[in-house]
Amino acid sequence: MTSIDNLKEQYTECEKIFEQEKQKCQESWSMKCFDYLISLNHKTQDCYIKIATRMFTKFYGQSEDRTVKQMTEYINFMYEQYLFIYGNTNFCKKNNCGISPYLYSEYAATYAVKDYIFKAIKAIDIRE
Repeated sequence: MTSIDNLKEQYTECEKIFEQEKQKCQESWSMKCFDYLISLNHKTQDCYIKIATRMFTKFYGQSEDRTVKQMTEYINFMYEQYLFIYGNTNFCKKNNCGISPYLYSEYAATYAVKDYIFKAIKAIDIRE
C-alpha cells in the first residue's frame, strides 16, 4: 500500500468513526448530548490533524509542530466564522437559539477540515 493510499484509508476511518459515533446520541440538539457531540467533533478534528501532520511532513517537508499549529488555527478560524453565521444573527438573538449555534459551528468546522484534508489528499494523488 502506498503512502497516499494509507492516508486515504485513515481519512475514511476518521469519517466512518465520526458518522457512527454521532448516532449514539440521538437528541442532537439537547443539552444531554451537547458535551458528547462537542467532544466527538474535537476528537474527529484531532483525527484529521494527525492525517494532515503525516501528509504535510511526508509530501511537503513541513514540521509536525508547524502543521499542528496551522491546522488548529484553521479549525479555530472556521469555528469562529461559522459561529458568526449561526450564532451572532438577529434571528438567534431574538429566538434564543440556545446551544444550536455552538453545535452547528462545531459540525461546520469539522466538515471544513474534512473537506480541506480531502482536497489535499486528492491533489497529492493526482500529482503522484
